Amino acid sequence: MKRTQIRINGQLLSEVGTRSIPDYPTTSIVTTIYPDVFVQEDQTSLSIELNPVTLAQLYYDGTLPQDREIAVEVKVGRKKPRPWRIDSLVMRKDRWDRSCLVLGLVPA
Repeated sequence: MKRTQIRINGQLLSEVGTRSIPDYPTTSIVTTIYPDVFVQEDQTSLSIELNPVTLAQLYYDGTLPQDREIAVEVKVGRKKPRPWRIDSLVMRKDRWDRSCLVLGLVPA
């Protein structure tokens, strides 16, 4: 998988932020961003590896539809945006033993 800029329905994944409250006493709310997004693409599939918090935020914001039959427009790097359909969601561990999610997409 390679690291590149990815947009889903216009949302740049490296800019998706999730509000969180630190575990120490404070009145602050922090926005957490996980900028590393990896992609593997061929003509029949697209796999996007991202942090679970980023994926949850994409569903919460409505960027990703809950209905897997609804196509999303995905732009990888400088390529022209293409319609894709969500096919699978798989959790795996990366080489540092951190959990990540791989969102599998197929052409719409």
